Amino acid sequence: MLDRRIKKSDNELEKERDNLNAEISKLQLVGSEENETLKNSNQELEDKLQERTKELDETKEKLQSHDQAAKKAIAALQKEMALRVDQVSN
Repeated sequence: MLDRRIKKSDNELEKERDNLNAEISKLQLVGSEENETLKNSNQELEDKLQERTKELDETKEKLQSHDQAAKKAIAALQKEMALRVDQVSN
């Protein structure tokens, strides 16, 4: 009678162990899939960041070029105005 109880208890423990191992396997699979999803999302964000950084650098260069051209134009206008003032004054 005691042997039967022990065997029954052993069988229950084995079933519980198998159930827990199956649950662990499921959790590991889900964790692995979530990890892969996070890696993919991170890579997408990194790619977007690089693209936006490149666009920002290009825009900065254009603005610096326009700024330089505007400064040259202002200097030319100031020089011309100074010449005209001299012409009127003399």
